[in-house]
Amino acid sequence: MANAFERFSQDVARLTTQANDLRSEKGRLERQIGLLQARYGDIDGLLAEVQEQSIALARNYTGIISQATPDRATPEDTKPVIIIDDEEANINVTPRSGRARQLSPPHPRPQPGPAPQPRPAPPPPPSEPKQHDIIHPKYPTVVLLDSAWTETWCGTCGANVGAARRVFLSGVSGISHHRMYMHKEESFKYQDVVATCGRRVLGDDEAAQMKAGQHPGLKVRVGRVETRQSPFTKQAGEFSSAAAARAADPASTGNARLSGFAITPTVASTTPSALVPPMGTFSSTAPTPAAEDRLTEYEIFHNLEAEAKAAGTPRARKKQRTSTGQPKYADGDFDYTIDDEEEEEQRVRQRAG
Repeated sequence: MANAFERFSQDVARLTTQANDLRSEKGRLERQIGLLQARYGDIDGLLAEVQEQSIALARNYTGIISQATPDRATPEDTKPVIIIDDEEANINVTPRSGRARQLSPPHPRPQPGPAPQPRPAPPPPPSEPKQHDIIHPKYPTVVLLDSAWTETWCGTCGANVGAARRVFLSGVSGISHHRMYMHKEESFKYQDVVATCGRRVLGDDEAAQMKAGQHPGLKVRVGRVETRQSPFTKQAGEFSSAAAARAADPASTGNARLSGFAITPTVASTTPSALVPPMGTFSSTAPTPAAEDRLTEYEIFHNLEAEAKAAGTPRARKKQRTSTGQPKYADGDFDYTIDDEEEEEQRVRQRAG
């Protein structure tokens, strides 16, 4: 019980002390508020006095400035005074800039003209046809020229087949390539080839058969080109006997690469303007002699030397030889003479051994 009373007494004392402190703080703040209110009133009065002083100072400054500064001169007062006599009273003086404006004519403003019309493009040059229609793939040399089916061939040599492959030329384009490679023509036009090639207009029945692919076949025309002669011919206008016999034999036509087409030999025309297709033949396939019937090089040497001795020919110069020991062949001549027969026999034995 005593402890509870003691705790109660302590709490009452603590609360009483806090209440006294708060009352003291309140009184202090009230005193400060009173001082601040008085100061607030004083500040209002001071502000009013400062404003009155500022207005008075501005008035005094304006009066001082107006007395010290003279009146500003106008532009009319600063212009020089020109005295004009009575004789010159009617003269009007115009400023220089005004005179310049009166003397110079006004510049006309450029007026926008009509828009320029674009020039028409020049017509393109007429293009040359690069190929004519072919009547049938089996007959490529028959093309459509001047609205008619026409068989064509080279106007220079009369060929309608290639020299290497022995196949028909592919229309006018094939003739152009033939003239380029076989006749060494560097520059020519497509129309020139058409104008100078050989022609043969087909009949209606023959053209109908070729369109259906049922024609028995075209005549093979093998031209002779002077720049590329066959090794089996001796002169420019001469055919070899074996080749001519093979061309004349009907049974030999089956060996040609153009199977199904007849080969008819004719005499070549030497005039290109006549456009007569000269006919040639294929290379000869005559059988070569058997190996046992051939002469050896050694036998050829002895035969030639025996002929030289029989004719009384003096000893000839020694034949030049290559690095392999074989004699040199010059222009197809066989000059195989030696200095000593025994020396040659010894060389042959050494090569054989």
